[in-house]
Amino acid sequence: MVRVARGLVEGMGSMSQALYDGLRSGQWAHPNPAICECGGCGWLASDLDIWFQCPIHGEGVPHPESEDDDFDHAAHRARQRVLAWRGLQEDSQRLGRTGKLSVECRPFLKTADPTAYDWLEAAQEYTDRLGAQVADEAARRQGYSCDLERRWADEAERERRERG
Repeated sequence: MVRVARGLVEGMGSMSQALYDGLRSGQWAHPNPAICECGGCGWLASDLDIWFQCPIHGEGVPHPESEDDDFDHAAHRARQRVLAWRGLQEDSQRLGRTGKLSVECRPFLKTADPTAYDWLEAAQEYTDRLGAQVADEAARRQGYSCDLERRWADEAERERRERG
């Protein structure tokens, strides 16, 4: 096991330190447990042989190497899937859709016998595409051909301002 003191990985190079810092920040976490690096279980095992608690799915989840046999991991993962589904429903409604998410995302299913994670993946793809479509429409109203062109123009403007 790697020794960690004062937030520094002792005896490792700067690349390992950068990896450690990135993992410790929790920026890898995603609300959708099907996408999150922890897989919805609440902990991520790193290549540094260190466990990192997920800031989204890890609350109340005992460390994987603890001897807490009372914790119901299956119920926790099911709860995380329900929360992710609700979040995707809210995203869909925020983006202007009022239909049932399960109907809207059905064309994005990649299997005839979908699991809960398959449904989450399909709903994520649906809301991602819907978000891109809404962003493209907003960019066209501003005179751009798409959102990517608008973001390039914003970036170029920032660079001009930074150069003075």
